[in-house]
Amino acid sequence: MSLCVCLFSPAVPPGVICEFVFPPGDQQLVCLESIRASEGENVTLRCHSHPKLHLDEQTVEVSRDDLPGRDNIVHLYRGRKDDFENQMTRYRDRTSLDPEDLTSGNVTLRICSVNESDSGRFVVFIPKLHIRFVINVTISKRYSCELTIDTNTVNKQLKLSDNNRKVTCVMEDQSYPDHPDRFDFYNQLLCRTGLTGRCYWEVEWRGDVYLSVSYRGIRRKGNNLDCWFGCNDLSWSLSCSDGGYYVRHNKTETFFTSSSSSSSSSSSSSGRVAVYVDCPAGSLSFYRVSSDTLIHLHTFSTTFTEPLYPGFSLWSHGSSVSLCPLQEGESPPGGEPSSLPTT
Repeated sequence: MSLCVCLFSPAVPPGVICEFVFPPGDQQLVCLESIRASEGENVTLRCHSHPKLHLDEQTVEVSRDDLPGRDNIVHLYRGRKDDFENQMTRYRDRTSLDPEDLTSGNVTLRICSVNESDSGRFVVFIPKLHIRFVINVTISKRYSCELTIDTNTVNKQLKLSDNNRKVTCVMEDQSYPDHPDRFDFYNQLLCRTGLTGRCYWEVEWRGDVYLSVSYRGIRRKGNNLDCWFGCNDLSWSLSCSDGGYYVRHNKTETFFTSSSSSSSSSSSSSGRVAVYVDCPAGSLSFYRVSSDTLIHLHTFSTTFTEPLYPGFSLWSHGSSVSLCPLQEGESPPGGEPSSLPTT
């Protein structure tokens, strides 16, 4: 068995997500790697062998062995030309194999405009040379951010669970230490990292809650409106309850009369909501998530002058908010945020 060297480095050219180098000689060689790319990118897989191998004379097959059935060809090269007859429909007009690279012993496969369905197990196989390499590919959507609750801000009647990804309003005080950042009256909390670009997240809510973003400087002590999400000029909120949805900013409330909030699911005491913020553009959008479809609720249009911190308010015992797991880079289902409805 000859030595195989796998190269995977951020220093590779733009668009190249993985390179494998194979030495010459007869071998049954398998390489395995896990890689990531973002939806919409063009990505390139490169397999380098010895220059004297002249792969243009070989059959080169790229397939997806994670898919059921035998019709799993991503790209096929044989008889010194591309063979598209058995190519999967989803890859038609999206793949290309560089013929010049084949003459120098290299396989360079480009896949255009990757999407989430391209996540899977890719196998490049050169039968006569017994060369095979396998890549587990994850194509993630864009703009998702991993929210982390700032435990120093959590009101003492909010109980954390699920590795601090769920918060529940309870009657008994929790044994949190005193901290200047902790909300001491309102059942609220903030997340740790301020947002300055584009970001998307989803939460599951139950009971009577407010989903908010706020500047860091919002007051933490006392029961005045300067502390309450949505009741000052430092914060923006979406109220979620069995009565439906409404938004609030600087003590101004906007109630919804459209079908998006008056549907049957809005009368439920639980649901899933998506939030998308584009800080440079000054937009903050809330969506109701229904069967992986986003239903627009409201968009705030303003100018954000500071980083935004996601936050939650819980207003009845038993109410809860859970951070939903998303793939890294994920964006709203159904299109890029700019293509989603905002009215």
